[in-house]
Amino acid sequence: MSNYPGKYIVFEGGDGCGKTTQIKYLEEYLVEKGYSPLIVREPGGTLLGEQLRAILKNPTLDKFLDPLTEFLFFSAARSALYKTEVTPALEQGRIVISDRNDLSSTIYQGVVQGVPLDLIYKISKHILDKNGVPYNPDCGILINPKINKELVRKLTEDEDSKKEDRFHHKGVDYHLGVYQAYEEEALKRGFHVVPYIEGPEGIKQMQQEIRRHVDLALKE
Repeated sequence: MSNYPGKYIVFEGGDGCGKTTQIKYLEEYLVEKGYSPLIVREPGGTLLGEQLRAILKNPTLDKFLDPLTEFLFFSAARSALYKTEVTPALEQGRIVISDRNDLSSTIYQGVVQGVPLDLIYKISKHILDKNGVPYNPDCGILINPKINKELVRKLTEDEDSKKEDRFHHKGVDYHLGVYQAYEEEALKRGFHVVPYIEGPEGIKQMQQEIRRHVDLALKE
């Protein structure tokens, strides 16, 4: 639970799982209900964060970005985002919807790439505590398919928009490991697992389940 009157909602999942689409529909739903949600993304959301995002995604910089350096860059962007955007919004009683949080670092840099999990926890927890942001969000949503190599290839490699994304070039096995690691870690953090469903009707079904979880969190 947040230390502030606002609510902190986090979406997580592997690349291509549909977080952006679901966040857009949830934002529309909350605006219709009279809320003014703040939508943020990690890394990003600030001038510093967006510049770090460009570095992290630049495939020409891959040789400089070992897993530990990745994690430190993500952490720097996260700290700036919480201090300047997330915490002020929560203090004002607003709903903050975040596309990713530190759970991504646990999965991508920790479980999959081997950065010690205790190090990730200590640094991430310090950033969260310093800004009064809860370690377990008020509502966490994990979009996670029952994955196989063909589906992960479709989700992560067939999109032209990913061609200039450094993470795109890490390959199917890397992304498969991400998807497989997510569910156990997310459940530890109190996230709700929303199964990925393909197609327009699937998107609608997922959104209905997401809204149910969010509505319950807003009542608490």
